[in-house]
Amino acid sequence: MKVMVAFDGSRASKVALEFISFFKNSINSVHVVYVIPYMEKKPPKFDDYTLPEEDREIEKMERTGIGILSEARKIVESMHVKAEFEMVDDPDRGIEENLMVTAIKNGDDLILVGQRKLGMLGKIFFDSVSSKLLRESRIPVLVIPPRLTKEGIKEIEHDHLC
Repeated sequence: MKVMVAFDGSRASKVALEFISFFKNSINSVHVVYVIPYMEKKPPKFDDYTLPEEDREIEKMERTGIGILSEARKIVESMHVKAEFEMVDDPDRGIEENLMVTAIKNGDDLILVGQRKLGMLGKIFFDSVSSKLLRESRIPVLVIPPRLTKEGIKEIEHDHLC
């Protein structure tokens, strides 16, 4: 089984990535994906010219993504799991759409995401990536609850092995 883990460096995504240790014997490979979070879609370009300020902002987002994927790499290395790491930079799609397209292109069998705990206002104004994936994905999605901890995962593993 090929598992894609959506990783953005948040506590929720770290818990989701650590959760793969629970069923790592069933996984052939892990595909860790960071999507550059453009807040709004870019206007269409008529040529390849971009403003210097825009170039600097894009470079900054890419450096951030490299750092986040480096953090994910350290987590995965400690689990001794075969993994690929990918940064997706497509401003014409939302985060969840980029995740779905990337999973399909890579042949992933499962999308694993952490769920952030949104307050009441957050739920009113924002639709979470995990809820959009659950509604729209053609690939199964497993959402890991925000309260699950490393210790909780170890308890699950212990109970599972006994």
